[in-house]
Amino acid sequence: MYGSTELATGDTDVRALEKAVERYMIEEKHDDINGDRRITAYKILLGESHLDLGGWDEIWDIVVGISDSYRKKIQDPNTICTAAVHDTLGKKQDSDIVCTTSGGTQIYKNHAYSVVRADDKYVYLINPWNSGNEIRMTFEEFKNTFNSFTDVTL
Repeated sequence: MYGSTELATGDTDVRALEKAVERYMIEEKHDDINGDRRITAYKILLGESHLDLGGWDEIWDIVVGISDSYRKKIQDPNTICTAAVHDTLGKKQDSDIVCTTSGGTQIYKNHAYSVVRADDKYVYLINPWNSGNEIRMTFEEFKNTFNSFTDVTL
């Protein structure tokens, strides 16, 4: 695992989980791990779990930013929250890069990010490609970028 150039960089645990999901998908499903496969990965790693495919009504409060109920999910150590960008009607992206944050980080479409925390001004994400770096986005950047959300309670 340490010599592989095909895995994400950063946290060894994330690399091991990615490799396990990739191996399962190739051997059992004859599929590829590339792209946003978070729901499939959750089912492989956790079995049939409680997936919540939340919409903006549950996640975003226009006045506060991240809604209190979603902020509690983000802060719950037994809940995994993710966000992704998918092509939607009227918002088709020609490039794989959807935006660059004010901090200079590029955000990619059809790719899932872990939502690790939120405070009064920012949402903090981890890109599984490099789990050692935290991405900070303003609420406005987050709201204007992501359009798909999932949370899993362990």
